[in-house]
Amino acid sequence: MDDEFANVSDEGLQEIIYDKRNGLVRARAIRELTRRALSNHALLDDACRAISSDHEAGVHYIPFGWAGADVIFLAGDRAAMAALLKEIKNWNLDDQRFLLLRWDV
Repeated sequence: MDDEFANVSDEGLQEIIYDKRNGLVRARAIRELTRRALSNHALLDDACRAISSDHEAGVHYIPFGWAGADVIFLAGDRAAMAALLKEIKNWNLDDQRFLLLRWDV
């Protein structure tokens, strides 16, 4: 757990994530919620929705949600990956492809 969010509840993280005024803090909050979801699979749907909340690839930036997607991919957790794949099926094909290319798969 990041010290930055040590005293922030799961619900508090979600408030940070969905407040667009929080800028880069949102990416760190998505990553932290995803880390927590790996330990508590009851949070997987929330984490995957958070990842989806900022997933569209831009010309000059990496989407904040991909910070959480990377956590799931690198963890190799099957349940987490299944939840993420379920969520990204709703993304447009280009965003799906860009995420997979990021992971070189």
